[in-house]
Amino acid sequence: MTRVLVTLILALPVAAMAAGPAFWDSPQDVPFTDGDLDGAGLDARGALVPGFTAEGVLADSSLVFWTAIVDGRGRTWLGSGHDGRVWRLDDDDEVDLVAHLETEEVFALAPREDGVLAGCGPGGQLVQIDDDGGLATVATVPGGYVWDLAAGDDGDVYVAAGNPAMIHRLTADGELETLAALPCNNALDVAVLEDGTLLVAAQGPGRVFHVRPDQGDWALVLALEQDEVRQVVQGPDGWYALGYQTESGGNGSGGNGRGFGSDQDGSNGPLDIMVTASADVKQVRSVLYRLGDPSPVRVWSSEHVIASVAWSVDHGWLAAGAREDGGPSELFALDWPNVRRPIAAWDGGDVVELVLLPDDDRPDRLLATQANPGRVTRLGATPDGEARAVSAPLDGRHTLRWARLTWQGNVGGDQPRFAVRVGMSRRPDATWSDWYDLGRGRDLVLDDVPPSRALQWRVTVPSGSRVTGVTVSAVEPNLAPAIARFGIEAAGPMLMGGLVPGQDNITQQLPSGLKVEYNLGSRPDDRAPRERTDALRPLRTFTFHGIDPNEDRLTYRLSYRALGESTWRPLNGPTRDQVYTWDTSRLADGDYEVRLMVDDGLDNPPDRRLSAVRTLGPVRVDNTAPELSDWTLAHRHDGFTIELEAHDRFGPLAGAALVLPDGTRRRLDPVDGVCDSAEERFAREVTFPALGEAAPPRPWSVRVQVWDLQGNVAETTGVLP
Repeated sequence: MTRVLVTLILALPVAAMAAGPAFWDSPQDVPFTDGDLDGAGLDARGALVPGFTAEGVLADSSLVFWTAIVDGRGRTWLGSGHDGRVWRLDDDDEVDLVAHLETEEVFALAPREDGVLAGCGPGGQLVQIDDDGGLATVATVPGGYVWDLAAGDDGDVYVAAGNPAMIHRLTADGELETLAALPCNNALDVAVLEDGTLLVAAQGPGRVFHVRPDQGDWALVLALEQDEVRQVVQGPDGWYALGYQTESGGNGSGGNGRGFGSDQDGSNGPLDIMVTASADVKQVRSVLYRLGDPSPVRVWSSEHVIASVAWSVDHGWLAAGAREDGGPSELFALDWPNVRRPIAAWDGGDVVELVLLPDDDRPDRLLATQANPGRVTRLGATPDGEARAVSAPLDGRHTLRWARLTWQGNVGGDQPRFAVRVGMSRRPDATWSDWYDLGRGRDLVLDDVPPSRALQWRVTVPSGSRVTGVTVSAVEPNLAPAIARFGIEAAGPMLMGGLVPGQDNITQQLPSGLKVEYNLGSRPDDRAPRERTDALRPLRTFTFHGIDPNEDRLTYRLSYRALGESTWRPLNGPTRDQVYTWDTSRLADGDYEVRLMVDDGLDNPPDRRLSAVRTLGPVRVDNTAPELSDWTLAHRHDGFTIELEAHDRFGPLAGAALVLPDGTRRRLDPVDGVCDSAEERFAREVTFPALGEAAPPRPWSVRVQVWDLQGNVAETTGVLP
C-alpha cells in the first residue's frame, strides 16, 4: 500500500500522489487551522472543541479601524483612519457614520456625557463629537499624536501622547494640563487605577510607568528589551502589560533594570506599590507581564506578533494580532509559557485591538478592530454549545474514489456529526456539490459521494466533546504515462580529448546537451580524423523521457523492425535509463522503425499497469560505401589530371577529398560544383607541386575519398610513375 501524506497550503499546489490508496490525516498532515474554525477552537492539546464564532460588523477595505470603546449606554464607538471617521454601533446592531473629521487618524476615543472625545493624529487634536455628529476641537496636544484616552471618575480625561511621550489631563472644564514628560518616544496606553493614579505603557523603549497626577511625578514599573509596551490591561489578579518588538528592533536601554539612572526617575520619592523588573526575555516578539509587588512576573512570551490581549472569565487570556503568511485572522487563547491556541479564525485583516463587550448572558463577547483590510468583527462563544469546523480542501489533483472518513476523540454527550462536499476544482466554487450529511459514527463510508478531484469535510462538535483527529481515505485510479520526448541525437563535431581535461578521449556534444565520451586513443590535433571516427558511424543515440500523472516510477524498453515488417525485435530490456545508443553495424542496409514503450509497472500490480508507446522512423541504416568507377589519373606539364564517377545506392553523396602525393588533403568538388546527388562525376586538373615548391620524388601516389551521408567512405588510389 502506498501511503501519501499531503500538507495542504491553499496558495500552493499539492504534491502529486502515486496511484493507489491515499490518506489525509488531520491535524498531522492537514492542520485544523488550515481550514475554517467556524465556531470551533483548539483546546490545550490541539483538539477541536466549541470555541468562538466570528460575525462581521463593519467593513471598509480602504480604512483601518484603530479603536473601539463602549459607553455607559451600551453603545459601541469606533475610530478609523486613514480618512478619520467615527462610527457608532447601537443596541440593534445598526452602524452609523457619526462624524467625518478633517484629521487623518482617529487613534483613541473616550466616552463623554453627550457623545465621545476623539484623540487624533498627526495634528494632536482632541475633538468633542456629540451624539448628533456635532464637532468641536477642544484642545491640541504638543507632539502631534494622541495614542490613547482614559476617562476618570470626576469627568477628567487622561491623554497619552507623543512624540515625545507625554501624559496630559483634559479637565471637565476643558483645560489641558501636562502631568508628566516620560523618557520615551510615545505614551501608547493609559489606564486609571482605583486610587486615581495612572499606569502608562510607552514605546521607544518599551516601558511601564506609574504616574501620580496630583503630584505630577512618575516611577518606572517595568523595563523591557522589547521596543514597545502596547497595552496595560486589568486581569484576574491585577494589572498586566503587553510588550512587543517592532521590526526596527532595539530600545536603546539594554533592558538592564530601571535603565535610566536616579536623575531620570521624575518622582518626589519612590513608589512602594511596584518595582522595576529586569528584562530577561530575549529573542521574542511579544511578551505578557503581570505587574505587582515585589516585582513584575512574565506569564507568557512568543515569537509571534500579538497586538492586543483581553481577559476572559471562561477562556483566560485571549489575544490577536497580525495575520501570518496571508492566512486568516485568528483569535488565540494564551497558555503559559509560550503556547497560543487558536479558538477562532475568520476572513479578515490584522487585528489592531480587542475590546470586551459587556453582556451578562454572554460574558466572553469581544470586538476586534482590524486593518489590511479594514474591518470590525464581533467574536463570541457559541450560544448553543455546538461549534463547527470546516477542513481545508483535500486536493487529489485527479479524480478520486472517496472511501472513508474516520475520527478520533472523546465524547461527552452526542457524537460529532460530519458532512462532506466534493468538486472538480481545487477550491470550492459554484460547481461544487451540496453537503452530504454523513451522520454520526466513528467509521463513515463515503460510497454515496461521487468521484471527484477534491473533498472538504465539516464537523459539528457538541458541548463536552473533543475531536483529536480526522482521517479521509481515497483511491486514485491509475492513469497512463505519457512520452514527453523521444528523438535521435544528430552527430555533432568530434574533438580529441575527454570530458575531463587532459584525458585522451573523444567527446561528442549532442544537441540536447548530452555529452558522449569514447575511448579511442590519442592524437595531438583536437580534430578527430575520419579514420578514427569510422567506428562511430553506425551508432544511433536515442534520448527519451516519460511523465506519469500519478508520479509512478517508469521503465523504458526499445525495439525495432525493418520498414514493412510486422515483428518487433528488442533493443534493450526494461530500464530506467533515458538514453540508449544502438549499434547498427551488423544490420542489413535499409530503413527501420524504432519503438519506445514506457510503463508504470514498478508501482502498480500487473493487472493495473499502464503504458504508452511511440514510434520513431524511418531510421536509415547504411553500412555500404559508395561505388567508384571510371577512375583515370594522367600526367600533365604542371601536375596531373583525375577523373572518376561515384554512385551511392541510398544517396545522396556528402563529400569528397583528394590526398596529394605529399600528403596534403584538399576538398574535391564534382563537375556540377555541389556534392549533393546519388551520382556525381569528378574531373579536375591539379597543379602540383605548387609554384616555388620542390616536387617530391617519384612515383607519386594520389588518393581520392568519397563518402555518403551515413559516413561510409569509398577510397581509390592511383600511381604516377
